[in-house]
Amino acid sequence: VNLMKSYQFTDNDTPVFNCQRSGTDGLEAPSEYVTLTYFLEKIGLIMMHDIWSVILIAGLIGWIFSCIMLMLKAFPIKDVFVASAGVRWGSAGAISFFIWIIGMLNA
Repeated sequence: VNLMKSYQFTDNDTPVFNCQRSGTDGLEAPSEYVTLTYFLEKIGLIMMHDIWSVILIAGLIGWIFSCIMLMLKAFPIKDVFVASAGVRWGSAGAISFFIWIIGMLNA
């Protein structure tokens, strides 16, 4: 399927869209872009990834929570560092941050 056959390209490979009036307000919309986007969504090339959005939010919440717990548990009083709590909450923060970034890349 030749998806790009309706496009015209200029010298710098930028597609030129044919615009059509959308109504009495005079706004113009690139009709080929809307049609191509709709077509790509229908065949499954463009889709919303709701599960990745949930993973993204879970990673962000986990990262914020683990950073707060790292501050509270690893440093309970002034000039005291609890290494076991620091390793536990610090690694949880690093893993949550990684999950958050992976979620943003895939959502």
